[in-house]
Amino acid sequence: MKKLHLIEQDNGLFISDNKQHFRPWWVNGIRVERCIEYFQSDYQFVEFWQTSNLGILLGLNGCIQMCEHDAFAYHEMVVHVPMQVHPRPRHVLIVGDGDGGSVSEVCKYKSVETITWVDIDRQVVAACSSWYASQFRNHDMRVEYLDENGYTVQLPRKYDVIIWGIDDDVTQEGDLDTSAYNRVADLLAPGGIAIANVNDPWPDKYLFDISLEAANRVFGNVGFVWSRFPSWSQTGDMLIMSDEPAYSRYRVCNNPELPQGLRWYDHDYHKAALKQPRAVFRNGVSSIPGLVPYNLIGD
Repeated sequence: MKKLHLIEQDNGLFISDNKQHFRPWWVNGIRVERCIEYFQSDYQFVEFWQTSNLGILLGLNGCIQMCEHDAFAYHEMVVHVPMQVHPRPRHVLIVGDGDGGSVSEVCKYKSVETITWVDIDRQVVAACSSWYASQFRNHDMRVEYLDENGYTVQLPRKYDVIIWGIDDDVTQEGDLDTSAYNRVADLLAPGGIAIANVNDPWPDKYLFDISLEAANRVFGNVGFVWSRFPSWSQTGDMLIMSDEPAYSRYRVCNNPELPQGLRWYDHDYHKAALKQPRAVFRNGVSSIPGLVPYNLIGD
């Protein structure tokens, strides 16, 4: 059973990722007051903690997933970057997102006709709907929820945008595995765009390079989205993928509809998140085809 790691300090109790299986040299501590719920679901160990100043924290299998205070930063970036690049997304697939935040962001688009939400762990979704009720208030009749495995579930259509919580495209041994990206490609409609979270290219560059290579073997147009999520004190990194060459560099926003009231995402941040830091490159050449170092990209 993998649980979050507790650290006792003079100024309080802190919680961090379980270092037995993730970055044993890295400690990212968040001060907590108490555990408000925990249980073993059919798939993972689930924890909810009341933090001192970041709201309710969710942990799955010993890894911090989100904090209530700033989860919107992740959800706005993972949703609105691909939704703004696609000129008219009508059918959207979300795989994962147990806390419901990404589904809530997609629901802000009036032009979207169907939203298919697949998450294998119904117990996590049910608990999150209680602790993070505000993230579920925007859900409407367009949302079809399926408690199925995203890799095997039979889905009714192809999708214009796919938001996939890929975290097992790299095995624990670090072997290259393209099965997750092949599944995403099979579900994309012509001209469709997919986005998936990946390992940080700075502290986890070896794993990031494997994920990048896997994506490049499947898709003809792969980009990298660089963002930051405050409570994690690190970057939140994503690969954006398509076989559509017209989405060159993914920096152009083609969707005429932009929801109002966003707190993190805007078009300026969109363009900035697609600029690549030098540290991601080898010998000044981007490891992502079609992209160039950020200092060579004009406004």
